[in-house]
Amino acid sequence: MASSIALLNQFCGMGALGIYGTSVFGAVVGKSEESILTVFVYLYAVQVIVSFISSRYLEEYGRRAFMATGQKIIIVCLFLIGILDIFAPNLHVILLILIFTHMIGFSICYGPCTFLIGT
Repeated sequence: MASSIALLNQFCGMGALGIYGTSVFGAVVGKSEESILTVFVYLYAVQVIVSFISSRYLEEYGRRAFMATGQKIIIVCLFLIGILDIFAPNLHVILLILIFTHMIGFSICYGPCTFLIGT
């Protein structure tokens, strides 16, 4: 169980965000390194905050509920990102909002649950 969750953790798109995030965020906020790094700082600050909050309530509401909720958020966000990229590639602000929402979904389920279930 723990190894399958760790495997799904790798396939949820977070690695691609680290690699291609500069080009995606560069289209939204401009090509300056400072503005792109600012978006990354906000993105990872949201991840840390949501991970702490979800870790606090994980045992109270159950791991299964958190995993299901986070995976639903991730699936919807990745689907909408794919649709936007195909049919409306110029809606960069909505794409940025979906990336932040994807990060929230990741932080709800794979963030704390991967380590708790693995141990």
